[in-house]
Formats: sequence, structure tokens, C-alpha cells
Amino acid sequence: MHSFNVCVLGAGPAGMMAAIRAAEITGSVALLDRNDSVGRKMLLTGNGRCNLTNSAPVDDFVLAFGSNGRFLRNAFGRFFSEDLLSFFQERGVTFRTERHGRVFPDGGSSGTILQALKDGLSHAGVEVMLNSDVRDIIRSDALLINLRDGRQISSMKLLIAAGGASYPQTGSTGDGFRLAGDLGHTIEPVGPGLVPLETREGFVKALMGLTLTSVAARYLVAGKWRKTAVGSMLFTHFGISGPMALDHSETIARQLGAGPVSMQIDMKPDTDRAELDVKLRNEFQRSGASLIKNLISHHIPRRMVEVVLGLSGIPEGTQCHQVTSEQRRTLITLFKSFPLTISGTRPMSEAMVTWGGVSLKEIDPRTMESRKVPGLYFCGEVLDLAATSGGYNLQAAFSTGYVAGESAASSLVDDRCSQESVGE
Repeated sequence: MHSFNVCVLGAGPAGMMAAIRAAEITGSVALLDRNDSVGRKMLLTGNGRCNLTNSAPVDDFVLAFGSNGRFLRNAFGRFFSEDLLSFFQERGVTFRTERHGRVFPDGGSSGTILQALKDGLSHAGVEVMLNSDVRDIIRSDALLINLRDGRQISSMKLLIAAGGASYPQTGSTGDGFRLAGDLGHTIEPVGPGLVPLETREGFVKALMGLTLTSVAARYLVAGKWRKTAVGSMLFTHFGISGPMALDHSETIARQLGAGPVSMQIDMKPDTDRAELDVKLRNEFQRSGASLIKNLISHHIPRRMVEVVLGLSGIPEGTQCHQVTSEQRRTLITLFKSFPLTISGTRPMSEAMVTWGGVSLKEIDPRTMESRKVPGLYFCGEVLDLAATSGGYNLQAAFSTGYVAGESAASSLVDDRCSQESVGE
């Protein structure tokens, strides 16, 4: 049997950071992963560019995680974006900040970040055990980890950082939820987050590949309209994707249990209906015999024209001077409230994160230690934490990993000091 002071399950961002921090405080730290290499899922983040964190203040980070964001205040207070960047800068990584405060490594490769973490593991003396698939965990004086190949590992402190269930092709299959549940933890319902949305409307296939920039939307949840910020969205063969769709996919997915969700796209968010009415009326009057399909292509993407006219019931051959007041108002409604019906999300295999997970009520936010099982800690995506895109999720993984690793190792040192004091 192998025995360690601290054992970390899952070699993703949270797990690697936890192992490094623990090894800086105490020796005999192991990092287990079922894959044949570490950080496989992290290589996919930010389309392979690794949106590591964000330059936003801590309050914005908390808001990005919705109602569960306050759980992270302590972790962010101990290890935030400045600390994370310093950690990597000390290992030779440089960064640049792009739109909306998103921070990426120079060179735009997640491999740079992964290599720095690998170097950190090696320098700290962490024993990395790959191809180690955990069957179950048994509580005793220490925590016993049984692997599917028959090996058994004993650890004084155990950290579960096995991630969520998104990107299962990378080995992220939700095992952490199973292990936590077997140890008595409550698992909040899980689902795909930061995931494209499917729509009922067949016309999206004709718009596939079209990106709408600087648009806004609203969608109906529990009888109330929720608005999005101005952003971009992409039409696909199944529905919509892009930041605006992804960032609201969790809220919409939770509502889908009650049925399809109505969404309206505002393609002219900077112009109100009255102003747009005056503008179109004047343009129609000036344009005379010009075809309406040519005129409205100055207001919306050309590929949208046929769909909009089809929904309005206005024939494409209609001349501008023939447009009635009612038809003009219909066009304005479509410009400002283009209708979509969200019927589902894409599968977990296409999700960037998982929402739901280990209940935060059962975790001490100061240490990431279980309130149910002494010596057991959690960090990263296995927890019931999911944010919008922009680097928030990765920062939370690193922050909770840092706190969990530090807390576990420090607790072990404190336990030994107490025993020595008693012995004296």
C-alpha cells in the first residue's frame, strides 16, 4: 500500500494547484488522475488559448457566479488574479489583457500554462500517478483510496478535484460527484453550462455561420423577462451559440424543465422603437420604387433579410412606397424582438463547464474542507460553482485549489505540532 500525507484526485487546474501548494508546506504529496497525462481538459479552454483569469475586481467575479458567488469571497481573498498571474510569471509566463478584461498567455497557447504547472509539480516534489482510476474511498483512521487495478493508497488528507462532467472525451466524467456522494455529500442536480442552445425554428439552418454583433436579447424565465448585456451570437444548424447564448445557458437550461423558453433578439439595441419608426418611415418615403429587401439590408445582415421578410409576411418584391404603417411596425418588432424558441441545450460533451455539483452548504469556504468528513477537501468544478465566460471559472478553480491544498497541508502540520506538545 502506498501512503501519503496529502493525496489529490484529479490533475486539472484545481488539482495541480492544490498539489503544488500542499507540497510547498509538507512532503509526501500525490496527484492521481485516470488519464495518461495531466491537464487534458485545460488544453481546450478558451479555444485552446486558455483564458486564465480576468482583470475585473473581485465583486465582478462574485457576481459572475450568481447566488453561489459569495462562497468564493474567502478563496479570492487569499489567492486572486494578481496572485495567479504572479505564480505563472515566476515560472516565465507573460500575459496580455484583451477585450472585457480577459487575460491570456502571450502566444495564445494553453500549453504554456500547462507546462508551467507541470514544472511546478516537479519542482515541488509531487508524485504524479497517472492511469489511476479510483473505484471507491473508505473512511478509517486515514482515508483509503481503492483503485480499479487493485492498488490501494492511504492518505491523511484527501482532496477531490476530479472536475465536472463536461468534455467527457478528456476523461472528465463526473466521477467526483460519485465519490462525494458515496462519502455522504449532497450532489446538487448537474447540467451542461456555457453550452450552445437548440431552437425550434427551422430557419436557423439558413442562417448557419452568421454572427450578429452588438445585439441584445431577453428571455422568459418563470414568467419574467430577463435581459442580456449587449454582445455577440452565432447562428448554427441547430440553434445559437456565441458568448451571449453561452453565458445565459445555465439559467435557460434550468428553466427548460418546465418547457421551451421564449427568447427575443434585439438587433438594434441602441435605437428605441419610436426612433426606429421615424427613421424607417422617412427612408421608405425617400426610396420610392426601391425594393424593401434592398433597403432593410442596410439595417440588418443581408442573410437575415429573407427570414425577416418571411416572418413579416411582406413579399420580397414589395416596393418601399407600398409598405403600410402596419407592415413597418411589424418590421420594427422583428428588428427589436426577433423571436426564437429555445427547446434544449447541446449535450454535456459540448459544454465548457458543469453547473451543479457538491453542495456548498457542506463545505467550509475558509478551508474547502468537508463539514461531513474530517480530512476531506474539495476544489474546482466538482463544487456547485459555475460562472459566465471570461476567465472566471478557471480563476475559481485555481483559487479553491490553492486554499484546499494550503488548508490540508497546514492542518496536517498543526496536528503534528499538537501531538508533539502533548508528548512534551
